[in-house]
Amino acid sequence: PATNEWPPEPSAGHPAPDFTLTTLAGEVVSLSDFQGQPVIVNFWASWCGPCRLEMPHLQEAYTTRQDDGVVVLGVNLTKRENDTEDVAAFLDEFGVTFPVVLDEEGDVATLYEVRGQPASVFIDAAGDVQTVFYGPVNRQFIDERIAEMLAS
Repeated sequence: PATNEWPPEPSAGHPAPDFTLTTLAGEVVSLSDFQGQPVIVNFWASWCGPCRLEMPHLQEAYTTRQDDGVVVLGVNLTKRENDTEDVAAFLDEFGVTFPVVLDEEGDVATLYEVRGQPASVFIDAAGDVQTVFYGPVNRQFIDERIAEMLAS
């Protein structure tokens, strides 16, 4: 069947499952808010070493590609954190300016079948999952996936 006839599922070719979470500031954000834009959904935790390695690459990609409509949406695995002060300190340390939401109950991690962190889901402008990747991403990998998302 055509891709848009498949049920939402966190795997390549399927529509990305929608979700709604809140930011540290209490702002409500949904994946569907970014409909029509390529989105990188990145699952991370503040204590995760590989997450620390990839965060500057994600921030740089967001800063340089947001004019192309590319969105980075961080999903903090809050249920796995000690407290939200650790999340705030992490965001300050890395100068994160892209939207970050809190998965306080772990529901979105479950919905996306996140087995470990970090995990990144690359979603094209049509809302379809292009790539699911476990482990830290670097700028080259991100740029290659963005090119694929913009071409689809």
